Amino acid sequence: MANSKKILELGPSQRRWAMPRHLQRFWGQYALNNESGLYFARGSSAARVQIVVETFKKLPPQFAALCHEWKLTVSFAEGWTATGNASTFYADFSQSSPADISPHVEISEQSFKPGVIIGHLAHEVAHLFWRTRTFEQKQAYRIFLANSCSADTVEVTAYVQDFLKEYLGTLKDFARGKVHPNLHEGNFNRWTEESFCDTVATVLARKHPDRSPACTISVKQRRKAMAEFLQLFI
Repeated sequence: MANSKKILELGPSQRRWAMPRHLQRFWGQYALNNESGLYFARGSSAARVQIVVETFKKLPPQFAALCHEWKLTVSFAEGWTATGNASTFYADFSQSSPADISPHVEISEQSFKPGVIIGHLAHEVAHLFWRTRTFEQKQAYRIFLANSCSADTVEVTAYVQDFLKEYLGTLKDFARGKVHPNLHEGNFNRWTEESFCDTVATVLARKHPDRSPACTISVKQRRKAMAEFLQLFI
């Protein structure tokens, strides 16, 4: 019985978000790594597990505590993740309990290139931190971002810049009543979440290879806003 707490058995009943065929590989057993408190897919590469464990130690204590509370699971992929990215965060926040929300991070071989893993792991875990903030906390940070960015803003990475462009692209049409509010709100929410996650990643990975050399935003101001509105201190 002692080992039962160290193994998570996750199937269709526990992980409903993995119902689509291409996500069913996230069902199965996950073993607790005592050093990190993370649960890794059974049979994972010991070398990759150790890299993630050592990288995890560099994340903010708030992130670590959250991962332990929510029993974050981790798996690895050759090539790309199930969604075609270098790393991906999965969860179903339409559910009511942490066990049913069942957060998971998939890390592909692309993330194990030199200098990449810290930024990618930080980005994915930042999604869990963001999703577990209150609406009021997130909205305060969203308003800060909206007020501090313009059409001339260059985001921290090209990845986030695309989300900013999508949001700005609907902004004027929304004001004229030409864009459905749900589309506008969706673009706004996606940009602010991805911006938060990649800003965290670039702060923690000071040599982040995806950092935009033309970035115009003030990381100092964003860190201050994260502390004020989200109580995240990095």
